[in-house]
Amino acid sequence: MKRILLTLLVLLSVVGFMLPMLASSSPETSHVVSATGIHLEIDFGNGTTVHYGDLEGVDVLNITESVLEVRVTWYGDLAYVTAIGNVTSSSTEGLWWQYWVNGELAYHAANKYVLQDSDEVVWKRQVSAVGGNTVPQTDDSLAVGVTSVSVIGVGFLGVLYLRKQRRITETCDSDTYSLLY
Repeated sequence: MKRILLTLLVLLSVVGFMLPMLASSSPETSHVVSATGIHLEIDFGNGTTVHYGDLEGVDVLNITESVLEVRVTWYGDLAYVTAIGNVTSSSTEGLWWQYWVNGELAYHAANKYVLQDSDEVVWKRQVSAVGGNTVPQTDDSLAVGVTSVSVIGVGFLGVLYLRKQRRITETCDSDTYSLLY
């Protein structure tokens, strides 16, 4: 019984620690075909705008990195662009890199927006178009949930183990009592 409880405890711990990694894997871009004929415009917010045409790539980050150096901050598997061509976001000025695809503001990380043939991508360094001037916060609810379930599971297994030990001790005590009297 002790071996079974120990095995369950180890299995529950491994699953609890692996679940966030499995949930954050991104199979949706692993077999995507590159889009062609992409037009890219970059407005640096300082009066300089550059245009690139007939590009090929899978996602917005990939296309942008194909023409200029891009710096990103990673939040799990999500890329938050902090600089394009050595022009950085500025929290003091409230200027952030944001992108539009076909005229619509994108609400996805640049590495998650899968492009289609002939898409038009526009990067702008400007005051946030969504009303906030802060870096997006990560959502830790999955990690907290998995950790909570793991702790509860370990506690439950501990209670079962202690109850079994108590039952064994009581059985041994009653057998000893019978033998003595």
